[in-house]
Amino acid sequence: MSRDYEDLVKAMPDIARVVNEFSSEAAQQAALAALLVAFNGGSGARPKVKGPLGSKGKDDEPGGEDAAVKKAAAKRAVKSASSGRSTLNNGSRLKDLDLQPKNLESFSDFSARAKPKSQVEEVLVAAYWLSHIASFETVSIDHVFTCFRAQGWTLPVNLGNTISQAGSKGLLKDSKRDAITLSPTGLNHVEQTMFKRTSETA
Repeated sequence: MSRDYEDLVKAMPDIARVVNEFSSEAAQQAALAALLVAFNGGSGARPKVKGPLGSKGKDDEPGGEDAAVKKAAAKRAVKSASSGRSTLNNGSRLKDLDLQPKNLESFSDFSARAKPKSQVEEVLVAAYWLSHIASFETVSIDHVFTCFRAQGWTLPVNLGNTISQAGSKGLLKDSKRDAITLSPTGLNHVEQTMFKRTSETA
């Protein structure tokens, strides 16, 4: 199963939400087509929607009422997709996430000790602290996003892709948006490689 397909499946709830904002089926059709194009980065031909609504009617002629509705729907859909894409791929900030829990090492102090040198390592540091210091049973992309913002790290263009990269390197056992888990290799990288590296340079 391709990564593009998996990303599309994950995006479907957001796509459905945008499409359902339109009341007419013609507008929904245009919105869906525009969103799929936007999801693919604006490349490729416009998807054709099969079925009765895909048939051209008199209102679809240039300048027709239905054509105008579809055009407006497409513009709104692309605008909505553009504004929501960063949230879809990067997660959102959790305002109630406590990164300075009482009687535990804060995320800031832990990050200062670990000294990550790449965005993949920053993902590992966040996932490690959340699961092994703060004892979160489930770590999501929103948790990692919040750690990035709190620490002032440069946010990747696509945090989800950075997490997937960590997974492809064998550093994460699970790299899903709602289930990010360090693998034994990832644990060793943090505890033995990163901390050993920082102790040698101290």
